[in-house]
Amino acid sequence: MKKQNALLTNSAFCYIMMIDEYADNFSSAVSEKGQFSMYPHSLFLGLTLYDIFILVGVVAAFLLADRMTVKRGFSVSLQRIVIICALSAVIVGYGSAVLFQAFYNIAERGKFVIDANTGATFYGGLIGGAGAFLLVYFIAGKHFCKDNEAVKRFPDMLDIGACCIPLAHAFGRLGCLTA
Repeated sequence: MKKQNALLTNSAFCYIMMIDEYADNFSSAVSEKGQFSMYPHSLFLGLTLYDIFILVGVVAAFLLADRMTVKRGFSVSLQRIVIICALSAVIVGYGSAVLFQAFYNIAERGKFVIDANTGATFYGGLIGGAGAFLLVYFIAGKHFCKDNEAVKRFPDMLDIGACCIPLAHAFGRLGCLTA
């Protein structure tokens, strides 16, 4: 049984990496040909279609996390902690994604610059966001949850994160095709 689970997990990881690589190759092919993106113009309030896809992904991930915490029987205080952790993870994760991209851009530009053209890297956002989530989760859980519930529910929280992160990422990758 463990061998089947490991095989399934490995296959899912390879599939996600394949989709990620395909989207990167598609974006590179389009920009190498000198073509413009599908719809880079602002639609309303200065938001592009890329921004809207990312917002939809984040909202969908939040709704899924809320639904899953209720279904798994998390206490109300732990549900609130999870929402606060997710908000902090999105904010810190975005900053980390831009920071990592700025380091990648050093090879291209020759200097470290963060401006409107810097972009964002998924893996940088994942590292920063996960770190922020864990830090807030365990500190807030220690102070606001009874009977060490945050630590006891941590495996459930990992399962929830394993569903929510790819959901948000999928919408973000769709947005990459429009950027």
